[in-house]
Amino acid sequence: IDENAVKISGMRHEIPHVPGMKYHLAEIPYGRFERILLLPVPIDPGKAKASYTGGLLKITMAKRLNNQVRLRINRTAQAGKYIIWVVLKL
Repeated sequence: IDENAVKISGMRHEIPHVPGMKYHLAEIPYGRFERILLLPVPIDPGKAKASYTGGLLKITMAKRLNNQVRLRINRTAQAGKYIIWVVLKL
């Protein structure tokens, strides 16, 4: 996991057929799997939590609070040199 994506990987084992159990449709493949999900906003990877209960994977992620980028702009003026900082909120 990083601030822009989360990677989920694992192994799904085949469940043995249970006598008397009826399957209508089972399209989930067995074996190794991997998914990379791109996130719409940056997150704080240190605050991510995951749980797996009853066949459901739940991942909770917090948005990164400090979404600021500082740009340094050097500008020369007639009276001398100025340094201007621009802060962009993303």
